[in-house]
Amino acid sequence: MNGMQIWEVNGIDDLEGTCFAQCSTKEKAEKAMQILEENGFEDMLEVEQSNLRLDQLLIGDKSVSYTHLTLPTNSLV
Repeated sequence: MNGMQIWEVNGIDDLEGTCFAQCSTKEKAEKAMQILEENGFEDMLEVEQSNLRLDQLLIGDKSVSYTHLTLPTNSLV
């Protein structure tokens, strides 16, 4: 896989489906989670690796890098 790995700070339980931070390293994501926990989100978050990398999208079951994408601007509307 090409592209930079993305680390996310995601909500759990009632906050599932909410991404609070996207970071370039696991350490930065852990720091972001610490700051969020200090601001009222204790025991509500987890750090996870994204299933996509930076500048990548998922089409069906294939991940595609933006650098290989050549679609007209209105084709995604």
